[in-house]
Amino acid sequence: MSAISEKELIRQFRVLRQTLSMHAMLRDRYFKLALSIDLVLLACGVIFCATTFALDGNFVTGGVGENIRIELFNCLQHLVFSVLLFSDALLQTWVRFAKPVYSFQ
Repeated sequence: MSAISEKELIRQFRVLRQTLSMHAMLRDRYFKLALSIDLVLLACGVIFCATTFALDGNFVTGGVGENIRIELFNCLQHLVFSVLLFSDALLQTWVRFAKPVYSFQ
């Protein structure tokens, strides 16, 4: 086994600190954007789910048939729900794994 020189070890720690700083900067920069996207998706999900209980006379169809409108809303509901689940699972996974890594000082 070859011993790592002190100079190389210092360089590796410098690169590690730089990498952690960049990740923290990107996390902080895009947190508000990610939160706003999640809130917009949540609002869309609530609106799409609320249309399930609305009467058919309350919609302006714009020439679109009732069956097409219902299928479109169902597809949008499933899409928004899937994206919300994916983004929440991804966020929770990163938070859970990042806490032990970034907790040292």
